[in-house]
Amino acid sequence: VNTFSVKTDGSAEFSGSITSSGDITSSSDISLKDNVITYENALDKVLAMRGVEYDRNDMDGKHEVGLIAQEVEKIIPEVVGESNGLKNIAYGKLTAVLIEAIKEQQQQIEDLKQQLNKGK
Repeated sequence: VNTFSVKTDGSAEFSGSITSSGDITSSSDISLKDNVITYENALDKVLAMRGVEYDRNDMDGKHEVGLIAQEVEKIIPEVVGESNGLKNIAYGKLTAVLIEAIKEQQQQIEDLKQQLNKGK
């Protein structure tokens, strides 16, 4: 049974799948942000996360892939929330962490390339 509800804080909950033929966006304008700093140690945090596959016991055993909210909360609590006593993950917010992790890894690759070139 799919349900939809709007909470008093302005958030909404929907149980079921959502399909969109357009974009799903989040407000991200610089004017809405204070104390902006580049996310650090992203690669370490990504390496600490565990991607899993599992069967959803509330969805007739549907096989899925994802993360475990309680595990992610220990690493990046900013992306974990709670609704109706169940933990959830704002997967879209992980994009910033993944971008910075790739950049950190790329820097490691560049450093190694320089070391190799010095040895020639």
